[in-house]
Amino acid sequence: MDCIKIIANPEVKGFIGVYHSYENGIAYSHMATADNVLGKWTWFRAIGGPGIQGANSSATHPTIAVAEDGGFAVAWEQEPVRHLKFSYYKNWDDLVSGHVSKQYDAPQTLSKCAEGTPHFYYASSTYLDMGHHFYNNCDTDREARGDRDSSSFRGHDFMVIKAQKVKGDFST
Repeated sequence: MDCIKIIANPEVKGFIGVYHSYENGIAYSHMATADNVLGKWTWFRAIGGPGIQGANSSATHPTIAVAEDGGFAVAWEQEPVRHLKFSYYKNWDDLVSGHVSKQYDAPQTLSKCAEGTPHFYYASSTYLDMGHHFYNNCDTDREARGDRDSSSFRGHDFMVIKAQKVKGDFST
């Protein structure tokens, strides 16, 4: 369950998690549910990867948000030419069944090599406000506008930012 993003499910009790995993070197993005965030997670379905929603290659770093006007927005980093892909589902039943209401493959605008690791700041059926990262000059990982997740804890705001400090060393 690499890079899991967890949200509370507003339509049924419990939580929704989206994440990626590798099968024979190919990345798939998945959805799982749980009654308790620290409890047992149950795989529900693949949401991205070869053969899913017309994709023919890997899908990584998924994220999910409850849309302000109902439904769910889902995004991930889609191969080839690593770019952002977005899907909107009108409700929980559509998300469960994989019935996509709207879908968009975003063109790369900041890097010809890679743009990905999306994070929603706001989502509705007609508007998305998001952050992501990009591979600057095909050389170094940088954030386009924040990255990954933000949260508040005991009155303090936190943001997780994915970036590369040392060129060529993705562990930094």
